[in-house]
Amino acid sequence: MKYFLMNKNKKVALIEIDSDNTITKIYKIIDINYAPLSFKNALEKKDISNIKALNEWFKGRGIPSWRKDIEDLLEKLNITSPTELLNKAYGLSLSDQYWIKEEIKIYYGKI
Repeated sequence: MKYFLMNKNKKVALIEIDSDNTITKIYKIIDINYAPLSFKNALEKKDISNIKALNEWFKGRGIPSWRKDIEDLLEKLNITSPTELLNKAYGLSLSDQYWIKEEIKIYYGKI
């Protein structure tokens, strides 16, 4: 599924996230100036693949598996992993301003 990586209300990139909550493709970088620093550094230094850097950053945003009562929370929400929770919560974190927004295509005219 295609999502925009957002920094507040600024679009950073258009990405693909699969059913395992892994970023599989970067379609377009829209504004690198608003990108997470680790991703921006990976693009500039080219010492790690762009997708790998973005995945490491994205998966690091989730609730750690060692967090107290995480199993109870996951059970109540009927999900299997903290990574799945991250995706269902649109990548929101209390520590910064990044989130993901589903790309919505609007069609005009007759159907």
